[in-house]
Amino acid sequence: MASRKDKETSQTDFLLEEYAPILKNLIRYSSAVNAKDISFYKSIDPAIKEKANDISSDITDTMNDVLMSALTVSTDDTADIKFKINSESENNQVLSNVLDTLLEKVEINLDNHYKAKKNKHFQSSSSNQRLSSTTDDGYTYLDQNENVSSSSSTVPRGGANMEKPQTKFLTPVDNFETTPFKPLIKFKPNAIKPLQESLQLAEPTDEIPLHYENPYAYEIMNAEYPEWILNSVPENEKYESIPWVGSPEAQWIDSPEKLDSLLVELNKCKVIAIDLEHHDYRTYHGLTSLMQITSDSKVDYLIDPLSPTLRPHLTTLNEVFTNPNIIKVLHGAFMDVIWLQRDLGLYLVSLFDTFHAAKQLALGKYSLAFLLEEYAKFRTSKKWQLADWRIRPLSAEMKDYAKADTHFLIEIFYKMHEDLLKIPNALQKALYASRKVAVRRFEYSTYRPKNLSMSSNSEVVSTSGSVPLLDEITKKITLSYDKDLPWTNLIYSNGIPLERRPLLEVLFKWRDNQARFNDESPRYIMSDFILVSLANNFQIGHESAVDVNSVMAVINKHSKFGGSYHVRKLIKELTDTIKTAVTELKGVDLNKLQALSNGNEGGNNTSEELVPGTNYSSTDINGIYSSVKDVSKLQEQFTSFYQLYNQTISNNNKPIKIDTIDDNNEDAVFAVKYSKQGKATVVKNVSVKDRINKVVGFFTEDMGKDVEFTVEAEDDEEENGNDQQEADNDNGEASKNENEINPRDEIITLRRKRSERSNGSKRKANTLSEVEDLSVDFSKSIMEKESNDRSRFKKQKKKPSFDPYSNDALADMNIPQLKKKQRVDRGKNVVFKQNKK
Repeated sequence: MASRKDKETSQTDFLLEEYAPILKNLIRYSSAVNAKDISFYKSIDPAIKEKANDISSDITDTMNDVLMSALTVSTDDTADIKFKINSESENNQVLSNVLDTLLEKVEINLDNHYKAKKNKHFQSSSSNQRLSSTTDDGYTYLDQNENVSSSSSTVPRGGANMEKPQTKFLTPVDNFETTPFKPLIKFKPNAIKPLQESLQLAEPTDEIPLHYENPYAYEIMNAEYPEWILNSVPENEKYESIPWVGSPEAQWIDSPEKLDSLLVELNKCKVIAIDLEHHDYRTYHGLTSLMQITSDSKVDYLIDPLSPTLRPHLTTLNEVFTNPNIIKVLHGAFMDVIWLQRDLGLYLVSLFDTFHAAKQLALGKYSLAFLLEEYAKFRTSKKWQLADWRIRPLSAEMKDYAKADTHFLIEIFYKMHEDLLKIPNALQKALYASRKVAVRRFEYSTYRPKNLSMSSNSEVVSTSGSVPLLDEITKKITLSYDKDLPWTNLIYSNGIPLERRPLLEVLFKWRDNQARFNDESPRYIMSDFILVSLANNFQIGHESAVDVNSVMAVINKHSKFGGSYHVRKLIKELTDTIKTAVTELKGVDLNKLQALSNGNEGGNNTSEELVPGTNYSSTDINGIYSSVKDVSKLQEQFTSFYQLYNQTISNNNKPIKIDTIDDNNEDAVFAVKYSKQGKATVVKNVSVKDRINKVVGFFTEDMGKDVEFTVEAEDDEEENGNDQQEADNDNGEASKNENEINPRDEIITLRRKRSERSNGSKRKANTLSEVEDLSVDFSKSIMEKESNDRSRFKKQKKKPSFDPYSNDALADMNIPQLKKKQRVDRGKNVVFKQNKK
């Protein structure tokens, strides 16, 4: 008797044998007709034209019937997804989109089939067939293939048709927050600060909106750790984990009755180890999918937070979790504390984070996998980190991986504890860092503090990529750089051109709204890659280019990068959103956006309402050089200059004329300076003189001595201090031929003030305004020492001193004569002298 599989195979072979010849002939006839110039015959014979049109209509109707039966895209209006007569390009696009959709559906179904087959294989494997074993290298392996090569087994993932567990929760999921996140606890065991006082709304400030504090913040930061943790553990109390091979299976907790029994056991412990498995792809805020606990009585537990009956009772674990006399050991708990309070209303007092302990010990590596190898000689498997932990029932391999995360953690704690005691204050620092981790709180993005960092050191954590539900954000287009807005990083990491950013912002908000409504992650609705591609493929003001086929073509082109399955179901709504956006965004002033984008780095949020039909921007989008930013900036500079020039002409009837610099007139124009925006600023002589005085003052303060300006005469009469003669020389020099260079005009001497024994005194000027006939030539750029300056001063008798370089000093010591280094003159006589051509 033939089996069912044989019958299905024979039926498939029959269908192929029957339809293959028909399809082959159809392709041949189509190619033959296509080779003929039908358009020519239709133009010369009306009968042929009428017959050809009738045939085209019949074929088009038949193809549309086939299309509707094969169409998997869910939409309210299928008129845009049909073949049309005499529309070859559009028909090719429709055919391409449908084939892409069908092939993607086949791929998804094959993937789901393979996953289901693998899950069935995992569930049928018994505990005797576990892949853990001990090898000759001294390590115990979770997966015996890890020490040879990477495992070929596939990590199970939930398919697109998997029922989401949150739909069964007794409390429906609501992702549209209208109030700050309120802690889920109804009672507060081990309280120092009463519950009612802990749940008071904190008053808002300029930086932090209205919010609830962590209800256990006071206890976390002030409750004392047990005394024994500050001392070394006695030898007879050393903890050793049960060897992995042959260890009992973890106990599964999925009912309130089992939870009560667990609480009794945990209350007897001094130390417990905790870990969580989290899922964030098929839910908006995230979902705590599994909790692992190991007690110091060496029993492993797996708690199911997805159980609808158990989930509301998990807050009773606070009886143990907030008991300061019980140490809670976690590794890298900076996100675990957020998931616990957000989903289950659980908080941790007396936390010991092995990550911060490893930091204090300067181990160099800080992952849990490294600590397992270092302290427990156990090597886990990395492939399960990305598994879908919503799957129920869990396979034996997944249970083993979850159990391994806490099975050795208490042993690691005791060994690290001993090492920390050997370093002064290391244990205290690790405990304080653990307190800072435990006091972190979750907050919705709508009420998150300004300039919130997403690092592990931040005291407040919100959902990554979530759009704040504020009117100034959701109903307006932002025209400034603001790092608090979730699409800012997407813009700058992908180099989105200026004119594309408003559309990207609209798409980002649409995706976020869909994710909230469907309780999906934004990247499940539409990947970042597809979102950026859509923003780059449609221009503001070109709404005629937006239709279902063009949008679907972009999605199909980039579907291999993920995140396209769900957006196909929303293709009609997405198309309408893009078309509306490119129409209404014609009113966005891109010049204003450019100015704010370049000048506002402080994060001040400026928004502009979308006013349909309003076009108040003079910017021609087609004229923007998006790929060459320098060209666009140059174009803006010339535009600004031209506007300023026209304004000057209209006001003064003549352009500004900058005459030769007049040193004697302080209001004379020295130069014109232009800003980046093209604004002209006139620089006057008085401003230049003030700058020079500041420079002189700087050197005066730096040298600690006064500086005098001396106008040098051409002869030695200046040394006699005859001011009248110096003035006569000045007048004489001024009357020379204009073609001759006046040395006085080209030299400024900066000289230290010194007292002369002669009766004459120099004319001193403490400020630049007191110097007569002083000109500054800024084209002089060479500094050199005037050779005959020293001859002006009388030689003074030197005091007796020992010169180690003299021949007399070295003769008796039979030492060769040393070369005396040339003395460096620092600031006595330095001039600015013009280059001689």
